[in-house]
Amino acid sequence: MSVERYLVWAAFCVAAMCPLAGAMGADFPAPAPIEEKAVAARRAIHSGELEIKVERWDTRGERRKEYDEELTIVFDGERFRIERRQLLPLLGKSADGQAAKRVYVATDSDLFYYSNVVAADGTPRMAQVGRRESMGSYAGDIVDPRRIGMVPDPFTSLHALGIDTVLTRPDRRRSSTQPEVVDGEKLERIEYERNDGCLLRVWISPEKNCGVVRMEIEARVEGSTLLDSVENKLRSYGNDAVWFPETATVRRRENGALLYEDVTTIRRAAFNQPIDPGLFAMTGLGMPLGHHVFDVTRAFHGTWDGETVVGYSKPTDGVPLEVRPRIGWVLVSVASGVLALIVVWILARRVTNRSR
Repeated sequence: MSVERYLVWAAFCVAAMCPLAGAMGADFPAPAPIEEKAVAARRAIHSGELEIKVERWDTRGERRKEYDEELTIVFDGERFRIERRQLLPLLGKSADGQAAKRVYVATDSDLFYYSNVVAADGTPRMAQVGRRESMGSYAGDIVDPRRIGMVPDPFTSLHALGIDTVLTRPDRRRSSTQPEVVDGEKLERIEYERNDGCLLRVWISPEKNCGVVRMEIEARVEGSTLLDSVENKLRSYGNDAVWFPETATVRRRENGALLYEDVTTIRRAAFNQPIDPGLFAMTGLGMPLGHHVFDVTRAFHGTWDGETVVGYSKPTDGVPLEVRPRIGWVLVSVASGVLALIVVWILARRVTNRSR
């Protein structure tokens, strides 16, 4: 597939995140009630602990693995603790030569980051802390696992998509819902055409708390048929019977030929259980004592003492760091003005003396 065609297909994927694109004032069929139930069931998962493995294969030509990562995710509402260990491609090694781990803690307001990766000379990488909005470079690493299997996109792009990216969209036409038996399982099949011409098909299991079994997005681009799909193997977790994927397999095809395959495997999961709030604090990063920390928000360098960041560039006299540079410029400007006045006064005196 050409680069241009990839860009066009990416545009279709971006359009999936724009529920009202081109639909202003239009009268579209209402989403099926079972779609509402599927989205509500996933949103009812308010907390969880998961161990996940993500693998991706490029299938053009000889099949080869191009991505391999292990994650441990703990979440409670919109608070997340995510530990990632990427094996392929290797993003760095720890002091013992093993694949380095990266740990993120995200709350509603703050984000903390720590990695045990070391440079070639053994120097450890510094940790970073700051306001969540000032840590934009880490946005793609904070993944809400509740989105797994709800969109036919690879795990690495789930951070940018919502649970209702495909289900309950208002911009649809020629929408239909009908029962269908697949491998002996009674499912509800929803099919509709999006306002940009893409066809969407979703199979939902009423018997598994309206869990999504399969989802497809099909588009015609430059004479080719492009198809993204996700197939979920569902299982129940815990006493409250949360139905969630055990595996979610995302595939992309062009004219029927498989381009890549992305498999997310849930090795262990527990949902809607009490979560230790300490996991969402800096202490939850697991940083060693004395580790170098940089506060992005305040431009503050310090070290971790096990409870807080202490160090060698603290604000003084209650003046925040971000304010002090402005005060410095004011002082420089005043000093320059005074110096200029002195120079003018001296020159004026010399002219006066000469005139005498």
